[in-house]
Amino acid sequence: MNDSKRDAFFIFLHSCAERDDRATLANLRCVLRKNLKHRAWPLLARFGGIEDELKEYDHAAKVVQTIAGLFATYPTKSDHDFGISCKKLLSDEERNDMYDREAFKKVGPVARRFQHLLSSEKEEICDRVVRMVLRLKAQEIQINYYELFNGLTYWGDKIKNRWAGSFWDVKQLEEAAL
Repeated sequence: MNDSKRDAFFIFLHSCAERDDRATLANLRCVLRKNLKHRAWPLLARFGGIEDELKEYDHAAKVVQTIAGLFATYPTKSDHDFGISCKKLLSDEERNDMYDREAFKKVGPVARRFQHLLSSEKEEICDRVVRMVLRLKAQEIQINYYELFNGLTYWGDKIKNRWAGSFWDVKQLEEAAL
């Protein structure tokens, strides 16, 4: 997806939320459910949100669908990356254990789930992100959908490393190890 199409996609999503267009948002949420996603196709077709039946897996369409469905479920704005959003899910105990020299090898439930997300292949990442965003929504943690869209679109080691570095705060871990 080129930049102008991506920008138009986000303008569309934000305008639906700002107008409180409940019907459109409800149809966009349907894209997250296999048997109802056809309801969102008329809305997402112009943004490449309908999968190409000639491809076994159409990642670009899946990213558009995922972001549209998640945004319609939980429209928020943030300026940090997905790793930082996920880090906010940590309990105080899990956060302290992460930087404690004695508990250094202990991995808590949120960190384990985040590791599982980072180990995803391109075909798996969107489904795993949906589950993580629903958890973020439950705790009212803000999400940068623009950054998430780019991360999913260009999913690979560079994105995984950036999110991991944000989640584990590399500098703070280096200090804890000394």
